[in-house]
Amino acid sequence: MHQLNPIGIFYCESRERYSQPHQPQREQAKTGTIELMPNQNFEVAIEDLLGFEKIWLIFQFHKAEHWKPKVMPPRNDGFKKGVFSTRSPHRPNRLGLSVVDLVDIEGLSVHVLNHDLLDGTPIYDIKPYLPYCDAHPQARQGWTQAVSDEAYSISWCDRAHVQHLWLLHKGIDLQPLIETTLSLYPKLNAKRRIRSIVREGESNCLELAVKTWRLVYQLDEVNQEVSIIEIYSGYDHASLAGERESKWDDLPLHRDYMKVFYV
Repeated sequence: MHQLNPIGIFYCESRERYSQPHQPQREQAKTGTIELMPNQNFEVAIEDLLGFEKIWLIFQFHKAEHWKPKVMPPRNDGFKKGVFSTRSPHRPNRLGLSVVDLVDIEGLSVHVLNHDLLDGTPIYDIKPYLPYCDAHPQARQGWTQAVSDEAYSISWCDRAHVQHLWLLHKGIDLQPLIETTLSLYPKLNAKRRIRSIVREGESNCLELAVKTWRLVYQLDEVNQEVSIIEIYSGYDHASLAGERESKWDDLPLHRDYMKVFYV
């Protein structure tokens, strides 16, 4: 049996699984580069590829630890689905398939745009995307046909907007990750670190964990609207008070933030 070996490694800024869309999204314009393995004659193998606008990437979900016969996709109808009827990373061989925009080729570096991969992803193959045989817009879509794919609108309350600007000034830009997650997957979801919370005088409140920060928002499912109310620290009182150590290095920033907004 032939052993599969990576032909290259994918490099980009995205490192957390929860920060990535489940399919490539043009509005995010995420860039990345495939660095092909040297001394394999791959510089010859990619000749003539640059004329294609899009390419298929066959890759490994290298951060998926176990495969599951049944999974709960982010877009769902409330029921688990057989993994082969989904794009879940929890597959027997952890292989993924994604179409991306080809930007340029420099030597063994293949630059792409609009991807949904993570930094360090092993790439197993590259194929050209051919619209005449790869695009079938009228094909039946199984159980997904009954699930809405309309994005939720996002609005920021004044307090949350000011808090976001303060963090942005400190070099912390949470907005792209927040809006990507909440426009597509705003409902209660433990895997996406979304939980229901109770706030006095407010209804339908949920909390999204974004790295070491927590974001509170209200969800209007009828009108498909998300209203972001507040951003606060994900550290507990003991950590903020210096009584407990953290494996992260941003505690001083959180303490400054709490002094500005919560004292």
